[in-house]
Amino acid sequence: MHLTNSAIFCYTTPMRPSPAIMKGLKYATYVLLACTAVIAAAVALKMPTNTKGLLVETQSAPLNPNGIPFKRFTAQDVIDGFSAPSDTHVFFQVPANTVIPRITFFGGPDFDDRRYWGYCFLGDEVRNKEKGLTGNQLYHADRFFYSSGELRAQRRPVPAQDPVSVAQRMRNAAPTENKSLREMFYGGETCYLMTADALPVGVDTDEDGINNFREKLFATDPQNADTDGDGIPDGQEVFFLHSNPQVQDTDGDGLTDVCEIGSPYATSDAWFSNPLDADTDKDGLCDGDGTGSSCPERKHMSIVKTDTCPPETPYSECALRLTLVHGEDMNQNCRLDDGETDPKRTETYQDRTDWQYKFEHLNLTAVQDRPRVP
Repeated sequence: MHLTNSAIFCYTTPMRPSPAIMKGLKYATYVLLACTAVIAAAVALKMPTNTKGLLVETQSAPLNPNGIPFKRFTAQDVIDGFSAPSDTHVFFQVPANTVIPRITFFGGPDFDDRRYWGYCFLGDEVRNKEKGLTGNQLYHADRFFYSSGELRAQRRPVPAQDPVSVAQRMRNAAPTENKSLREMFYGGETCYLMTADALPVGVDTDEDGINNFREKLFATDPQNADTDGDGIPDGQEVFFLHSNPQVQDTDGDGLTDVCEIGSPYATSDAWFSNPLDADTDKDGLCDGDGTGSSCPERKHMSIVKTDTCPPETPYSECALRLTLVHGEDMNQNCRLDDGETDPKRTETYQDRTDWQYKFEHLNLTAVQDRPRVP
């Protein structure tokens, strides 16, 4: 009996796990169950896609039932300016006492080729829904708006008239229900937007043609329509002239931008000279009096070629004489006065270049070989 019990004891003892092993197995089971739950949740999760079938970020906006994110922006958001996310149902409220062209509201003329569209609700969106209105009862068919890029994508006709000019004429007009396309936005409206690319949205506090969001990017003053005080609105400089709205003389020729173009909205054929080029006619003479920071004469003073000097004249004397020939509009009034040369023509007077004329006009020593542009 003793042997039998001993045999049984010796046989069964190795088959029983130790308490330490039992405890380890218990915690391993908990860890395995937790990992299984995480994996199951990940497999069950379905990533939302946009209308193009691309993955979208879910952290930036909640999802609606069809899987497309949506986001709302308040009137204060619009005043501050915001970036409307792409492929997202965007709802926004136009601030009170606002009248702004569509093209400015959504970034400017350079964003009009992007694809976006939307509409504005009839009256107060919340109250209309409380009344039980649904679908097209919430908005008017003529309250839709489209960018030129969206119209082209839909193969619909794009208005022949410049939308900026149309919007400017409509700015002071009262809102009406019957517009073929919405080109103006008015305070108190709630609107919907869908865009293929992120859009810089905002009001235009100073009415210079640049909305507040983009004024931050251009480092212009949203409270001042003419940041550099040169007489040209910031929007005209940025979108049409492509001049610098932060300095009065973009090309550094000594003439202010407005002096060179004559008036803020003058066409290029009426300009006195090019505000983006210090030497409009490329004759080596600066449009101004030659002392501007970007004038070519400032470079020629240290780069004078000996082949422009007559053989009998010492090089040092010739170099001195050539540096005296500079500038076209010497009194910098952007008018062609007596004794001046035209910054848009290389030969203001017949049979001689402007350099030759100015050389002779300054009563320098007559030479057989008149100096050429270095």
